[in-house]
Parts: sequence; structure tokens; C-alpha cells
Amino acid sequence: MILIKVQVILFGIIKQRSMNLIRIGKIMLIIASFQMLNLSCSTPEKSNMKLNGKSTEFVIEKLGKPDSTHEFILTKKLYEYQYRLLMCFPEPEGKNILIKEFIWENSHKKTVVWFHKVNDKLESIDNLTWNPNKIKY
Repeated sequence: MILIKVQVILFGIIKQRSMNLIRIGKIMLIIASFQMLNLSCSTPEKSNMKLNGKSTEFVIEKLGKPDSTHEFILTKKLYEYQYRLLMCFPEPEGKNILIKEFIWENSHKKTVVWFHKVNDKLESIDNLTWNPNKIKY
């Protein structure tokens, strides 16, 4: 009889601990799932919408003097990082769309802001920032 009581008590303790471990396991699984979701949704590229629709003076005031600038007529033959421009101008061929590109770069960040003339003034239309050590264009 004592042996049966000891077995029942031990079974109860083991069952309780197992249930606690299962609860802890479920919680850990939920936390891990959220962490994986967070990692998969994060992107190494960023666009700062607050820079769009601004003058060159405003952008330079915010980011400093660009390390380089480049002008080009927009076509569908672009560098990979420039393909965002096709969202602004889906069919640029033959439209003679002049884009001015300002570039800021350091060892861990590269930022590009594109400008286009609107009402005879350059206005930023889009931008992109990425880590050149993680993404190679």
C-alpha cells in the first residue's frame, strides 16, 4: 500500500513538472517564433519618407554635404539600387527625365537621395539607405 502511495505521489510530481516544462516549452516556442518573425520582416534597406518632397538645401541641412553627386537621364537601364525610381516613373523611356543623385557614404552606411525638377526647382523624389558591408550593389 505504501509503495502504491509513493508511486502515485511520484507520478503526480512528475506529471506536474512535465506540465510545467510543457508550458515553459510553449512559451519559449512563442518567443522564438516572434523573434524569427521580427528578423524575417526586418530589411537591411531603409527609405526615409521625411526626406521626400524636399529641396536640396533641406536634405543637405539634414544629412550634410554629399560625398558625390551624379546626373543622368532616367531609363530602364539602371543599377540595382536605382530601380526604386521606376516606382516614380514607371515608363521613363523617351521622356527625357533628368535625375540628380546625391550620395553620402561611410564605412557602415550609404545613403542615396534622388532629385527631379518640379516647377523649375529640384525636389527629392525618393531615397535609400543601406549598409554596404551587408548589401553589395
